[in-house]
Amino acid sequence: MKQLAAGEPGRLKAYIAWLLQSTKGYAAKLVNPGGVEVWKSGGGNVSGIDDTVAHFDVTPRQIIRGVASTVQELGLPHPVHIHCNNLGLPGNHSTTMETMKSLEGGPWAPDSYPVSQL
Repeated sequence: MKQLAAGEPGRLKAYIAWLLQSTKGYAAKLVNPGGVEVWKSGGGNVSGIDDTVAHFDVTPRQIIRGVASTVQELGLPHPVHIHCNNLGLPGNHSTTMETMKSLEGGPWAPDSYPVSQL
């Protein structure tokens, strides 16, 4: 989130590459993007993908698009796997649809769209 807020995609790419190399991983996964940070700060949770994540001044939408773009640039064998915000809550379909729409027009190939957990 720090790299996204600072507008430093190169550092985000280096950080994700380091994480994957260090853990011997081959894919990135986002779970409740931004929501965990808000919760840890005592703020509850985000209610949508355009809520601002305190301390970082970024939104879940920016996190999702930033990580999805980085995964594409790194040429990973699997697109980013996303567990959408509000997963399991009544009415979460609108957040899921908004998450899917947020990925339209990205740099990824149409056949490698990021994966969402519905």
